Amino acid sequence: MVNIKAILGDITKQGNVDAIVNAANTSLLGGGGVDGAIHRAAGPELLEECRTLYGCKTGEAKITGAYKLPCVYVVHTVGPIWRGGNSSEDELLKNCYINSLLVAKRKGIRKIAFPSISTGVYSFPLNRAAEIAVKAVCDFVDAHPEMFDLIEWVCFDEETLEAYSKQIKKLFGESKEPVFPDDDELADKNRITVKTDWWKTLDMPEKHEVFTFKRTFSPEQMEKLKKGHIPEEMEDKWFWYMEGNTLYAHRSWTGFCIYIISFSEDGNHTVTVNRELSQYKETIIEKDEKLINNLLDCWS
Repeated sequence: MVNIKAILGDITKQGNVDAIVNAANTSLLGGGGVDGAIHRAAGPELLEECRTLYGCKTGEAKITGAYKLPCVYVVHTVGPIWRGGNSSEDELLKNCYINSLLVAKRKGIRKIAFPSISTGVYSFPLNRAAEIAVKAVCDFVDAHPEMFDLIEWVCFDEETLEAYSKQIKKLFGESKEPVFPDDDELADKNRITVKTDWWKTLDMPEKHEVFTFKRTFSPEQMEKLKKGHIPEEMEDKWFWYMEGNTLYAHRSWTGFCIYIISFSEDGNHTVTVNRELSQYKETIIEKDEKLINNLLDCWS
């Protein structure tokens, strides 16, 4: 089980993690606060690599080497500037954590340290930021329970430490072990009730195509679909989350929703195919329909 905690310290001196997260600005070329401290500790090579990344949008994340820092990688994410709470600040801050963890996951990073993103010169209210941050990590861990060994916040003062510690205790104080359904047919380690849907809030891949397919489901099959599915070994596996009559299914390693299946009572179901073009070059409806039916055979 992942160890999630907050500590008091200097994030540039964390040698117990594979990566630290930099609260960067959109240029990625260094700044004040944590950003400046990380660049100074890493040395000029970090800036040189950052120049090749051509900036980063708010809420997104990019990764570089760590150079003279005691870890291996630096994940750079751009937090939102607080503008009163009416400019999507909460969502953007949540995305900072989700996208940082996704970038880290794709590099095989098991231990990662965050600063308190946006609560310095960007003036995001501390307690609100801590609640959003820890909830985002909680949801990510629910969806990817085996991906990380350690996720920690390195806090620069007692007030920040207290804010994050309070939220960690609130959300992780009780066991996060998965709850398995009672149905004997489903009671195996590959099927658990999915209660989080953070990944639906991510930007969809560029390519969207829609088709329909025909299939009937018994009430019992629909109940099984609603149980949800997360493979025990997440790498290159499928999992789903069902909301109402819509089933969201995607490959864990992409971090993107691939299929959105809208079920219809007449048996003619609509599928929206979302392609990440760097991973999937084309949509062939016959192949997609066959794959969906094979997955549904397994899931229901």
